[in-house]
Amino acid sequence: LAERIGDLTQQARCLAYLTAAIRQRGDEEGARALNDRFLAVAQVGQIKEYVAIANANRAWLAWRKENSPLVEAEARAALALWDEVPIAFPFRWLALWPLLGALLAEQRLAEGLEVARTLLAPDLQPLPDPLAAALKAAIRAADHGNEVAGEHLREATALAESMAYL
Repeated sequence: LAERIGDLTQQARCLAYLTAAIRQRGDEEGARALNDRFLAVAQVGQIKEYVAIANANRAWLAWRKENSPLVEAEARAALALWDEVPIAFPFRWLALWPLLGALLAEQRLAEGLEVARTLLAPDLQPLPDPLAAALKAAIRAADHGNEVAGEHLREATALAESMAYL
């Protein structure tokens, strides 16, 4: 219906969450194909928060291909666009989890801990308790100078992957 009546906002909204669902199923090819269509609609409609989701999806796709530089570029592009939107976008985890995975792959623990703190921000969609607990354990360890912080972050990303956040 949104396509038939030319409602770009509704088209983008539908495609955004359909792509997220396909992504959470781990379907890389399906996510890539739908994300390209979604990005085109979001760009034509000039809907920044949805262009950002498309960037976040591209970050996830790059993470699946172990392309850390591309993950970081796409995730940071998504986050920058969300920063331009007047309301806090609660699903920033779509970009933050791939970014955290890429930073850890490059042994950039301090930056990874900053991403972990952001994932726990009160204006984001709350994470399931096991994910939040793993991130909090990493932050506590780092705050106390404990060198196991990286291990906690790696556990958190593995858990995020098993729970279809990453």
